[in-house]
Amino acid sequence: MPKSRNRKSHNKKVNARRIALQQQKAKNEKSHREFIMNLIKQEQERGAFNTNGPVINGPVIDGPLIDIPIMNTTFDGPVIDTPSVEVSETEKLKETRAKKTKEEN
Repeated sequence: MPKSRNRKSHNKKVNARRIALQQQKAKNEKSHREFIMNLIKQEQERGAFNTNGPVINGPVIDGPLIDIPIMNTTFDGPVIDTPSVEVSETEKLKETRAKKTKEEN
């Protein structure tokens, strides 16, 4: 079925509108860019970008500083202090668990 004459003209209108929007957008971007460049020029004339400008006197802080006393540097890994458990106690626990599982079955 061929497209109607109205449908064909609609596509032309849509394309014309799209092109007009693109041109308007480009024009706006250009004026925005020019405005920014003019501001930069004005600030340069005032001396805002001079490297010889005023120097702020104050402490220079590069990052957070934490004062921690340095302890033994030969530390190899974590040390966990736990009460010692005799082998016989662990064996007793294993035996009681085994008995409980046998009773449950």
